[in-house]
Amino acid sequence: MSTAATIYLYAGNQTFQMPSRKFAKLVREMRAGRGGSEIMDLVNSGYEEFLAADGERYCIDGMTLELLGVA
Repeated sequence: MSTAATIYLYAGNQTFQMPSRKFAKLVREMRAGRGGSEIMDLVNSGYEEFLAADGERYCIDGMTLELLGVA
């Protein structure tokens, strides 16, 4: 998965697609060691889980570059 890709987020029973620009910013911030605030923004927006590169759903607060498939 490249940083121009998108990921899917889950809030309750709804699925949302994160725009590629926002995903690229999230990856940049995580690589720079500042991803915590980006992840907290997702949590505060009501997102609970994300679809990882391995096809499994994980809690947002467990998001890593490896799970996003960009490590």
